[in-house]
Amino acid sequence: MRMLAKVSVAAIAAMTLAGSASAVQTFARYTVTGQSFAWTNEDVFGTTVVAPVTATIAAASVGQSGTYAASLKGKTVNVAAVTQVVPATVVTTSIGTITTAAYTKILSPAYKYVYANVLIGGLVKSRTRSNTATVNTTLGQKTTLALTSNGGNLANIPTAGNLAGYSTATAVQFSFLQPALVPYVTNRAAYLLLSGVSVLPADVFLGGAFVGQFIVSGNFSIVSASNFSIRSHHYGVGESLLSGSFSNGIIAGGNGATSGAFSASTAGGGTLSYVNSNFLNFDHVVDTDLSVALTSITPGLGKRFQASSLTSFKSSSIGEFSSDPAPVVTAVPEPEVWGLMVVGFGMVGMQVRRRSRLTAIAA
Repeated sequence: MRMLAKVSVAAIAAMTLAGSASAVQTFARYTVTGQSFAWTNEDVFGTTVVAPVTATIAAASVGQSGTYAASLKGKTVNVAAVTQVVPATVVTTSIGTITTAAYTKILSPAYKYVYANVLIGGLVKSRTRSNTATVNTTLGQKTTLALTSNGGNLANIPTAGNLAGYSTATAVQFSFLQPALVPYVTNRAAYLLLSGVSVLPADVFLGGAFVGQFIVSGNFSIVSASNFSIRSHHYGVGESLLSGSFSNGIIAGGNGATSGAFSASTAGGGTLSYVNSNFLNFDHVVDTDLSVALTSITPGLGKRFQASSLTSFKSSSIGEFSSDPAPVVTAVPEPEVWGLMVVGFGMVGMQVRRRSRLTAIAA
């Protein structure tokens, strides 16, 4: 799976951004107003903790000789510790974010001078330096966040006010493009349910100008949001208009761009299987393609770290469904079928009339 991403991501992304392959024919599409497509980053970070380090400075006394003012004779002078405060730092690298907590470091401990109680030539000639107490030097906790696994998922964005059974769906306008179905299913109110999962990091290609995220597997479903009829056939809310599953789909676009595309295509090395329904039959179909144009991507497409997946975003979308050859319409007879039926009816009529004449002659 990962080898496919490395070898063909640029080629597949280029095809994704260019649209469906020329051989396939678009047989259905959906349109929607507002945000309808979401990608959620689910990168997992590992945490490495370096425990606080404590150094003990033992108390000690050291005798010193020298020349000191007579006024210090017999006195004790305390000297405060010298400390360094290091602020917290956050550094972003290609593998993640490294955070170092603030800490205080004792450069030299508190100590005291005790001057000799002896004068030589009017001057104190010696003193003793000693720690006033033991001092701890504590380094703050250091935490390193490094990417240990990556991935995410795509989904449709729920639309408020849907029926209870479709509260997680996106309200869309769905259309079949076959002439036989156009009078019945054009801009029909429908619900879109879309989901997919990835466990791979995003790829950067063409010198970092573009990014692509492989979607390992997913599925979609579009169901009717109202009752309707096709000739004598009646369909209710929840009737499946189109559904299917896919693997090795890809989200692709310019690095930082606010537009891009999601595609799942057999021509791109993935799989896309449409499910036969009351409206279409795909048994004879060879190639399939699902192309979703993404616009108003917020924030723009991108990835934070070398091994991470795309950062989370939401966008508007328009989807097109294609195949080669086109699926067979099953909801109403195709014109060719009507023609064969007319011929068949004619032949039946001829046989009936012929038998009538033979019966009359025999009588």
